[in-house]
Amino acid sequence: MHEFQEEPSPHLPADTTLKLPWEETTPAVPNPPAVNVPAEDVLSSTLAAQEALLRELPTPRRSSTFYHCVIVPNSPHYFLTREMGEQSASLIRRHHQMNGWQLLRLTIRPQYALWTVNLPVSIDPVKVVEEIKAETSELLLSAHSDEMQTQEGQSFWAAGYWILSGQHPPSGNLIRQFLKFNDRKSAEESGAAN
Repeated sequence: MHEFQEEPSPHLPADTTLKLPWEETTPAVPNPPAVNVPAEDVLSSTLAAQEALLRELPTPRRSSTFYHCVIVPNSPHYFLTREMGEQSASLIRRHHQMNGWQLLRLTIRPQYALWTVNLPVSIDPVKVVEEIKAETSELLLSAHSDEMQTQEGQSFWAAGYWILSGQHPPSGNLIRQFLKFNDRKSAEESGAAN
C-alpha cells in the first residue's frame, strides 16, 4: 500500500499544522483527586442502584387476557328460547359483575351462548366456563323442567366447550364447525351408551 506523506507547503511556515474544526483539541481538564474506595463498596452500591432501577421499571407481563367462550346445549333437541336466553344472559352478566370481570360481549343464540371476557391472568378461564355452565344449567333445568326430559344430574350444557384467547371472536363459520363437531360427538356418545 502506498501511504500518503504530507509534503511541506511552500506557502506555509514549516512548523504549521493544518487541522479541521472537529479535530481541534481542547485543553485537558485535570482529573479529580483519587479517592480510595474498597472494591466491595463500589460493587455493592452498583448492585443496589441496579436493583432500585429494576424495581421502578414496569413489569413486562400482561395483566389480563381476552377470552371468547362458547357453550352449547347438551342435546341437539335443546334450544335456547328467548326466555332461556334472557335468563342465561342475566346470570352471566351478574356472575361477571360480582367477580369484577369485564364482560365485553354476550351473544345468545338458540344453539349456543358466546361471550367475551377480559380476565386477569391469575383467573383460569376453564373454571369461569365451568362455573357459568353449572349456574345457568341449574337455573334453566329448574325453570323449564317440564319442557325438557332430563335425567338426574344431567347438565343443560354439553361437556365440551370452546375457549379462544385473543382480541377477535370466532367467526360464524368457525362456530358452525364447532356446532357440527359437537353434534357428532354427542351422537357418538349417545350411540355408545345404547
